[in-house]
Amino acid sequence: MKKNILSQTKNKREPAFDFLRGTVVFLMILAHTIFFFHDDTNIILRTIARTGNVICFTIFLFISGSGLSYGYLNRDSKKNRIYNKRFLKRILYILLGYYSIAFISKADTLTNSNGLELFRKTIEIIILKDVPNFT
Repeated sequence: MKKNILSQTKNKREPAFDFLRGTVVFLMILAHTIFFFHDDTNIILRTIARTGNVICFTIFLFISGSGLSYGYLNRDSKKNRIYNKRFLKRILYILLGYYSIAFISKADTLTNSNGLELFRKTIEIIILKDVPNFT
């Protein structure tokens, strides 16, 4: 029965979400390319890069949330338990990956701290107040 439910999920993908997500990822790569390879002397390119990164990221999160709602959360109650388990498992993997990258990228800052300052910085990473760049 589990295999049948999983195969139904794959058939219910919404192509519009995939197209929009792909378009936004392409535009985000373009904005990141300008950001990384531009020497910051041209104000127009700098504005395009910064605005593009913010707008593309926001749209990507919105589309991903909409796809998540469409794909996982709008199910009947009998199948919901299986989808909720998969959903929670997926969130756990994403959070573990994020926290691994965040703590590794902030390792030098954390090792130079002691006591209360170390505790404060650790809590800021955990509650997503101090988010390392590009994680």
